[in-house]
Amino acid sequence: MVVAGGGGGGGAGGGGGGGYLTGTSSVTPSQSLTATIGAAGTGATNGSGTQGGDGGNSSLGSLATAIGGGGGGSYSGTPTGRAGGSGGGAGWPGSTTGGSATAGQGDAGGNNTYSTYQPYMSGGGGGAAAVGGNASSPNSGSGGAGALNTINGSSLYWAGGGGGGVQPNSGSGGTGGNGGIGGGGGGACYTGNSPGSVGT
Repeated sequence: MVVAGGGGGGGAGGGGGGGYLTGTSSVTPSQSLTATIGAAGTGATNGSGTQGGDGGNSSLGSLATAIGGGGGGSYSGTPTGRAGGSGGGAGWPGSTTGGSATAGQGDAGGNNTYSTYQPYMSGGGGGAAAVGGNASSPNSGSGGAGALNTINGSSLYWAGGGGGGVQPNSGSGGTGGNGGIGGGGGGACYTGNSPGSVGT
């Protein structure tokens, strides 16, 4: 079985991928299991100074519960990434950390050490198989990679982290972070320049 939580919503930092669990379990034919699918977290409104929302938890009866991804840190406000299955990326200003991950389910969000405008950058959300990328001037961090799993003969990546957003000014350069493979969203770009690509 595979159980994955809902992905975290982006703030300035990328949202963390949902927690990811795999395993096998024996059940009886008469046993009833309720599956709960965690919803994706809500992205923060631009300029609101709030973090992205956490993803919802997913569960399969009492057998497994995957924690939703942590929301990305805000621009100003509360820039620290939120904890989750995988942690959300750090927002701005710098000296800010990404959110922590749930043990055995994902990885931490990326950090941002830049406190001055060059441009405003952020960290990528953590993924099921890799930590989120740190901001590296002038670009925001990419989302962490999702985990590879083969189901019914098809190789699929699960629970990639979202790329961090960026706010450049005219001529400053800077791009949003790419989403981690496994469905991570690309980081938004507030003006011109290039947003990050979606992780496929």
